[in-house]
Amino acid sequence: MKRNWAIAILIFCFHLCNAQNDSVIYFKGAITEKRTRQYKNIVNNIINKNLSLNLVDSTESNWEQAFDALEVLQYKSPWVNGKIETVFDSISKRTVGFQQAAMTLAYANYPRIFHDSAWMLIYTTENAKLFAISSEYIVQDDPSEIIKVKLEVMAGRMQAALAIQNKLTVADSLILSGLINHLDPPDPNDVQLLPELFSPNFLPGQTVVISFQRSNRNYPGIAIVRDSSGHFEQLGYGIPFSCSIFPSSLFNV
Repeated sequence: MKRNWAIAILIFCFHLCNAQNDSVIYFKGAITEKRTRQYKNIVNNIINKNLSLNLVDSTESNWEQAFDALEVLQYKSPWVNGKIETVFDSISKRTVGFQQAAMTLAYANYPRIFHDSAWMLIYTTENAKLFAISSEYIVQDDPSEIIKVKLEVMAGRMQAALAIQNKLTVADSLILSGLINHLDPPDPNDVQLLPELFSPNFLPGQTVVISFQRSNRNYPGIAIVRDSSGHFEQLGYGIPFSCSIFPSSLFNV
């Protein structure tokens, strides 16, 4: 998905205004006014303007920019809702990148509404990322065991099919494996997991960064690096290299 730096800057500024300390009375009115002006600017010039364009191949990127803003602002209106409905009416005709953007927006802003479209994409796509996004959309509303098992089996079949066709990239493998682990989480007490992760046969020939995190993401974890030959980077004297990493984000992703 193409990202528009202007959008990113506008949205960042909007959240920056939100983050100001309103306890300073002198600035309160100015900050509120600026925040309101910035909000209207994003709605009018990014969301409404881009969604007013006819949806064709050449304008997909404009619509994706609007999707980004809609997701960040959690903005909805009857007019916008109608536009999003038209997107999913013709979602099968759109490019994979646009389908991913649309499903990402649906996951954030429109749960439980576009199930039919999500299932259609799950059954027809050969793209691992789109399959995973659509699957997560379904599970978000229906986390029943029967749905999870069905999607887990389908993810495994996709992984095998891509491997047979020599189309399974490292990214695809990680995406599908991550989805399968989410649908059927491994036992955290299973000591077999760590030996497999640290084995040189895990993603052979690839440089791997392994991150260890606490369940509470407000505290940093550590990351270690394994080179493409299967050896972990060291500081010397047999001491493995590691660095502190703080993977929290503004939107708690």
